[in-house]
Amino acid sequence: MLRHIPARFPKPGIMYRIPALLLAGVLALACTDSLDSSSSTGDRFLDPSLEEEDIRTLEARRQMIEEFIGTPRCTLPGDCAALPLGVKPCGGPWFYLVYSRSSVDTLVLQAMASGYDSLNDELNRRWGWGSDCEVISPPTLACRDGVCVDTLAVP
Repeated sequence: MLRHIPARFPKPGIMYRIPALLLAGVLALACTDSLDSSSSTGDRFLDPSLEEEDIRTLEARRQMIEEFIGTPRCTLPGDCAALPLGVKPCGGPWFYLVYSRSSVDTLVLQAMASGYDSLNDELNRRWGWGSDCEVISPPTLACRDGVCVDTLAVP
């Protein structure tokens, strides 16, 4: 004899329509925002000086990061670390910066790098920048004469 098993879910009704309507609204706004940003970036292509301005902004952020790192002083090899920086359009960082964990606030440095990477990624898309897609390996680090160095870097 078959018994009636009660449904675990209520019948479709208004409770199911509200989340669907909210999701549709969010998606519509997202599409509108992307259309707005693509139209404004399209205008930027008309003026190459704006691309040059973006490059200068990116370089200024890199310089701020390098100044924040300063000379990477160390007493032990464990003081030394490498920071991947930049976003290649096909993936991976553009380069690594050597820094000292003992002389830099790592959380601040990572936040600065994250901002740089976000801007670099945005500019890659805005200007259609490409890259060589070469995979950049992290440096081999050492503490020499009290300074963190990349042992494979050419002086």
